[in-house]
Amino acid sequence: MSFETLLDGSKYIYIRKSLNRDDAQEYCSETYENGALCSFKDDDDWDDLTDSISTEPNNDYMTGLKRTRKMEKWDYEFSDGTSTEYAEQKNCEGPNSQNDQHRCFYLKRNGQNCKWRTCTESNFICQVNKDYAMKGITGDIVIHRSRSIEIEIENNRTKVDLNKTSRQPRRFVLPEDTQVVTIKVHKAHRRCGGILASFSNGIVTDGSWNCTDSSSCSSSGCSNLKWENAFTSGKNGNSSTWRPEIRSSARWIWISNSSARSVWCKRTF
Repeated sequence: MSFETLLDGSKYIYIRKSLNRDDAQEYCSETYENGALCSFKDDDDWDDLTDSISTEPNNDYMTGLKRTRKMEKWDYEFSDGTSTEYAEQKNCEGPNSQNDQHRCFYLKRNGQNCKWRTCTESNFICQVNKDYAMKGITGDIVIHRSRSIEIEIENNRTKVDLNKTSRQPRRFVLPEDTQVVTIKVHKAHRRCGGILASFSNGIVTDGSWNCTDSSSCSSSGCSNLKWENAFTSGKNGNSSTWRPEIRSSARWIWISNSSARSVWCKRTF
């Protein structure tokens, strides 16, 4: 499972999943139509890239730029074939040992700290058209005060385990034929909980969802659960805890008992 962040209107997707350069390029091309490890060919591209990375965790992110030592000089290439004339002028830190045959170009938050280092497994940046298409239904979700979260797709029994989530929204992908989605959340304590999510098919968390306290489930099953209309609170767009990756029309949902610790919410797609 990978965690992804896409800022609205951006062509860069930040993948928090450790892969080497070849596998990262394959991931980008197979997950997104015309996707590739990111490239930059001029000041406009560089500004877009450094602006979009400004909200990311301060990790190293691999780009599509690679240099290979040939004789006494470096040979540069982008994985998508973009010209490297502009990129070669970037002055970034990194060892220049004669033993270093291959180096990949990495960025950190704010774009002020770029470096060359070995092309080992790392987080990376995919680049797509702004009107990109992902192969499936994408979802972005954040859970308030969660200890664990699981997404269950009832028509094919697929489960997506996101483990612990945080204030940073997580992106996941559902099959195109998804019919019913159940979001299962368990909180660590009895403080108020909440689920905020939106999907690429236009569905958002709101009063159209049904929720239940799942604490009564037993080893014999959960057939006795009592489902109720989701209890909604502030809209994402009007909230001081606004998440730009999630549609502004999404609302925080839970059950009416705000202290419930194990809550399931479901909706037909």
